[in-house]
Amino acid sequence: MSNAPPIQTDHRPPIVDRLKWQSALFQRFPRRMQLHEIPVDHLPCKQIRINIWRNHAFEPIADLCPPYAAFGDWQPDFRIGNYDDSLDFSNYLAADLELVWIDALRYTRKMPPAEFLAWLAERIRALRARSGAPILLATWLDDVAALVESVKSVPGVYVIDLESLARDQGLPLVDARNVAISGSVIAARLHAVIARELSCRWVPAALFPPIRAIAVDLDNTLYKG
Repeated sequence: MSNAPPIQTDHRPPIVDRLKWQSALFQRFPRRMQLHEIPVDHLPCKQIRINIWRNHAFEPIADLCPPYAAFGDWQPDFRIGNYDDSLDFSNYLAADLELVWIDALRYTRKMPPAEFLAWLAERIRALRARSGAPILLATWLDDVAALVESVKSVPGVYVIDLESLARDQGLPLVDARNVAISGSVIAARLHAVIARELSCRWVPAALFPPIRAIAVDLDNTLYKG
């Protein structure tokens, strides 16, 4: 039995319905089927254009982002490019956000880590020359500190360490058996977790104004109203 609420087609869902979504959205390991049953197609959310530059599959993650984004009042418009180890950013179109989604192991098997980091930093600078939007760089690497150091001179770049996320969940990040199914070595159980982090944390942190405070008032406590 799904926890999804009734479809709302004429206005944004009331807070009660959003509360009903939470059991499916924020369980430790969300279930793909439950996420698909949450109705978001008709919600009047702000559309965010996101370019995806990748060398492995992003589609399994993109498929699970809409309900999380709708919970935060926005809608992703993913522009997913072709698989491209060269990261040449061809056919560039302006976007609100750039997501560089790469399997770093595809490079470090063929070149020393220092050479890879120098090359990647050059590619990120090339993307920055084309785009003024925030850049999220999502990958995994043994020396994440060196990765952060290599791109720190490029403004508006944020490194996402997927290995650290998997470790926090108590799961391995990589499952080679998953390649034939999804086109990515990322373990299937992490797909929804990554979609949640991307939609609820990483994209809002890069694009939306920060929340400075949350005020909670009981009737006639702070004001009579």
